Amino acid sequence: MTDNNSGVSTLTSFFPANRQSVEEDVLPNGYYIPPGSQMIYSAYSTHRLPELWGEDALEFNPDRWGSERVGSIKQFMFVPFHAGPRICLGQNLAYTTAQLALTRIIQLYDIKAVPGFQPQQFSDTVMFSRNGVEVILERKDLSQGL
Repeated sequence: MTDNNSGVSTLTSFFPANRQSVEEDVLPNGYYIPPGSQMIYSAYSTHRLPELWGEDALEFNPDRWGSERVGSIKQFMFVPFHAGPRICLGQNLAYTTAQLALTRIIQLYDIKAVPGFQPQQFSDTVMFSRNGVEVILERKDLSQGL
């Protein structure tokens, strides 16, 4: 995970949007839509399609936002806050709140590696562990202040 937004992006999803087509249309893939058809879009479902995200689509995987895979994410493929003129007004607040929560955890806890854990180090633009990092959180003694 290269930044705080990677984990937040992995956790977000949205509710379905339902609409009815006003006139006939043909999608870019050739699919015909007759007038009056019910159209259902679910970002939640789209974010879990193996044909878009790979076989690990249903797994919590912050590494999908890492430098190895992020280039394969196309515009509007991941839209937890939607996009364009109807983008969620709370998007920046959500990311900022998550980053502040992570910052507070780092301030209040000592983070130590689990004894015996062997990370599988990988070096790219940023070095990371392919198998994550197992840690123990120990509450800091704050009697002396931060």
